[in-house]
Amino acid sequence: MTSWRDKKAIVIYAADHGESINEKEHLHGTPRKLAPPEQFRVPMIMWMSDKYLENPEKAKMFAPAEERRRI
Repeated sequence: MTSWRDKKAIVIYAADHGESINEKEHLHGTPRKLAPPEQFRVPMIMWMSDKYLENPEKAKMFAPAEERRRI
């Protein structure tokens, strides 16, 4: 992403589902009521260049997402 740092750029990655890798002895496909959160929490990553965030409206638009982030 270093090649985009000086450009107005945004990158969004979102998976279509979470994945369980033997958490609590469950594997992928466990029914939701039995499945660990790893199976239904969908990973998402957002990156924005400083140039993109120079626009105050763009920065404001993503502020609620920043407040709700989980790591």
